[in-house]
Order: sequence, then C-alpha cells, then structure tokens
Amino acid sequence: MAGLLSRSHRGGTTVSLYWLAYVIGSILVLAVLILDPYFNKPSGWIPLELFTKNPVRHGFDPCSWDYEGSWKIGSFSGPSPAALNISETPLITCADVTSTSVSFVRTPFLHMPGNGEQVDPSKWTVFYEMRNLQTFNSEIGVSESRDGGATWQHVGIALADPRLSLSSPFVVYDAPTKRYVMLPDSSMHGSGRGGGVFRAFVTTAQEFPLGWKLLEPSPGSDPSRARRTMAGAAAARGRGGQTAPVTTAWRRLEADPDRMTHGSSGADGNWGPPDHSVRLIGTTAVFSDGRWWIFTSLIRPSMLPWRPPRIIPFIYTAEGSLIASWLPHPAAVRQPTAGGWMSAAGAAAAAAVGSMEGPLISAGRPFVWQDIIHRWVHGCKSHCSDELTLLRATVANTTHFQEELAATYVPGGDRSWHSRRVGHADVQPPPGPVGQWWGLLSGDRYADGMHHFVVHELWFVELKASLRDLAAVQLAVVLLAVALHAASTGQRSERSVGSRGRHAAGASGGDGDSEDDDAAAGCGCSHHDGTLRLWVMQLLARYPAALSSVI
Repeated sequence: MAGLLSRSHRGGTTVSLYWLAYVIGSILVLAVLILDPYFNKPSGWIPLELFTKNPVRHGFDPCSWDYEGSWKIGSFSGPSPAALNISETPLITCADVTSTSVSFVRTPFLHMPGNGEQVDPSKWTVFYEMRNLQTFNSEIGVSESRDGGATWQHVGIALADPRLSLSSPFVVYDAPTKRYVMLPDSSMHGSGRGGGVFRAFVTTAQEFPLGWKLLEPSPGSDPSRARRTMAGAAAARGRGGQTAPVTTAWRRLEADPDRMTHGSSGADGNWGPPDHSVRLIGTTAVFSDGRWWIFTSLIRPSMLPWRPPRIIPFIYTAEGSLIASWLPHPAAVRQPTAGGWMSAAGAAAAAAVGSMEGPLISAGRPFVWQDIIHRWVHGCKSHCSDELTLLRATVANTTHFQEELAATYVPGGDRSWHSRRVGHADVQPPPGPVGQWWGLLSGDRYADGMHHFVVHELWFVELKASLRDLAAVQLAVVLLAVALHAASTGQRSERSVGSRGRHAAGASGGDGDSEDDDAAAGCGCSHHDGTLRLWVMQLLARYPAALSSVI
C-alpha cells in the first residue's frame, strides 16, 4: 500500500486518477450492497438467479417446493356461511394435476349450473390457479365433479399466457349474452400476483369449461369517463355529507339515474371499466336487484421503487349483463375503513375488525344470502391469508353502500393442511336440502416460503452481507491511508518551503550575517572532525592487531 501511495506521489496525474477511480468504484459497490436487502425481499437486489441456470425458487418435479407455499383446496361446508367447517383432508392438490408439473393449487371458484344454462346440471366445475414449474408462471386449471363435489377429475388448462401469471379466476354465467365470463388477475412474470391490466375472457356453453377467448374493449371507450364520474361524485357528496358544488359531468349523470348507476347496455361494445388500462386485482361480482355489483381493488404503483404499490378498494355497478359498461358506484369515492365501507352507526362493527391491517382485498365469490350481499375479504397482517373475513352489506342502493362484520375464519394452527393460511372461498347453496351451504377453500400448512428460502438462498444473502462488510473495511483503510499520505506529503512540502525561505533570507543578508553563518558553519565542521577522530581512536584501542596488519 505504501509503495503504491509513493508511486502516486511520484507518478503524477495518472496514478492519482487511478486511486480516484478506485475509491469511487468502491463507494458504488458498497452503496449497491447496502441497498440490496431493501429490494426484492428476501432475496435482494442481486438475485442468485443471475449466477446459475438452475431454478432457485422452485423445483421441477410435481409438487416440488415453491416460495409461495404448498396450497391445497378442500371443502368448506355448514348450515350457513357464518358457520362453516373445513374438511379434514384436501380435495384437490398439486398431485391431482396431470397436464403439467405444478407446485400448488389455490384461489378456487366453483361453478354449479343454474337455470337457463345449456350444460349438464350434475357436472360441477372448479377453476383455480396452479403454478407451472416449467415456466414458473401461474395458469388457470380446471377440474370437474359428477358426485356432488366428493371427488374431482382434472380436465386441463383452461387459460394460460406465456407472458403473464394468471390467478383468482372468477367465473360466472352471464344470462343476457348466454356466455361464461372469466375475470382473472394477471401480472407480468416475476412481478408478483395481481395488479395487471384488466382483462376479461368469454366462452360458450358448447366449449365450457375450455375455449376461453379474450374479450376486446371497444375502440370508442372513453378512458377519462371514470375520473370525471368520480370527481363529480366527490364534489356532489362533499365532506361529511355536506352539500358541495356540483360539476357538469355529475349533473349529466344525475339527470339520468339509470346511466349513473348501471351504465349502458353493452350493445355498442362499451363494456367493463371506463379505462381498460386500469390495473385491478381481486375482481369479483354478484347479481342483486337487477344489477351487477363488482368489487375490485385498484393498484397504484409507488413513485419509489422500494415501496409497495397502493391498493384502493373500489366498487363498480353494471346493469343486466356483466359485460356492459361499468360505472363507479358513488360510495367508491369514499375510501373504506379497515372493516369495509362502514357507516357511522357501524362503529361497533368497525371496532370489531379494527385489528385488520392494510386494505381489504377480495378473497372469494360474493353472494346474496337472506336478500343481503355478502363478500369474502382478506385484511393483510403479516400475510394476506392470516384470516378470512365475511362482510355483509347493511345498505346497498344506487347512492350508498355500507357493510359490517359477519364472520371470521382463522387457520387451524395445528398440523392440518390449512394450519397456517386460509385463502379464497366460494360457497353456494347446492341443489338439494334447503339450509345447507357447500363450497371450496384454499389453505396452506406453511406461513410462507421462508423455510425453502433458508435452505436454498440464505447462504447467498449472507455472502452479500459479508462482501458488504469487507467492502466497507477496505474502503475505510484506503481512505485512511490516502489521508495519512496526504498529511505527510503536506508536512514535507512545508519543510521544503521553510528551508528555501531561510536560504533566500541568508543570501539577501549583509556581510555581518555572512560572517556569522561562516562561523557557524566552521563550528559545525570542527564538531564533525572531532567526532570522527574520536571514532578512529576507539577503533585503534579495540582492534590494534587487526588495524596494524591492514596498515
């Protein structure tokens, strides 16, 4: 190090630039290693995948390990939606999927044929997310049952996209169009579940449960209509229920209540949300009082890359057909509390669910029970599947929507297949005895994929932490050495300047000064001569024989 520093002193500008580049590079490397743990948790900004061709987050064999867990699907039944029991064993697992190797199955949506459908009424169908271990994308699988849900047979892949991960496949029969509609969540590969651009798929009774085709939006749709509607609703409602200025856009909607609440019929091709570029997650719908109530969540990406996106619960309504125009419900302009869209009178219910953290995300098919809308939601705590909450609407009309807590289901906490997490639920009254409810629920015996992470990737995270400490130490040593070298160089420069100053002063002095200097110099020389004679005498006294032979 000292040699290189001395080279820097003698070598001029080139070596100095070398050390400057070295210090700047060390600072950049240290900054990257410091910021690494805050991105793409828990793996970090620099993933292990960059240094190996083998899969890091999953295996290849059927039911292989996956960081997302080991989700399974079981039955969820009881006398009422508020008193349901989870089956002791799962009904559908990753081992039941025969079309490809998958690591888990979850987010089931059950379809029981109803009146007016041209399909076999004894054939029940379930759609679910399954993680393909070859592409590591989630696809929509489908299974069928002909014995009332006792056993299920995997049919195949209902929907897949090589560019996207698909999940939460809400499926419903749309009677006005006589088509089946699927509203799945979508996300780019590796970006997490949900939050993709809104997409809808349709199929016919002849092709059901396969044959899904993308439903394209109308070229003439107005992306700004939702923003104008929301702004008008907010202005009309004001704060605290007080009257506020009403915008022109809201007056036009108010003059046509049917359009305000229900939208157009969809015959002109304008269907779905006004802005099809909006990012949605957890989109579900239920038909009640002649209109569809569509519950979803808007995803607003954060300006800061290390912050999670903002999730905003939202409500749309549509008249008649689900693939008609969706209009924002006026209640959607007021953000819900932790317990949903609560009224002032529902403070007790709000307090009952006050422990729920984060925004509520749809967690299954909404339904009508006792003429009241009910919906499943997740309130994310440490994970978004810590508990499953059922909310019921206390007010649901063209201008207001309020709800309260109906029931809460928590994981078993034992050694069961749903001991740590409970996911989506879809329960319905099956054909047969009145007063019974039957459905499906996804669950997991792992809280997350941390166990697999510790086994496969923790060593790399610890290695990056050690490299961070090493980079910090070597940078500190280099900076200290450079500082000491600069200080010593400065001291030598000061002594050199002082010596030159004294010499110049002596040269410009008078004759007296010169004589004094000569005398001082003579004294110095005499002193050195005396010392030299003393050393010679000591040598002669100690080694007389050796010196005499030399002489």
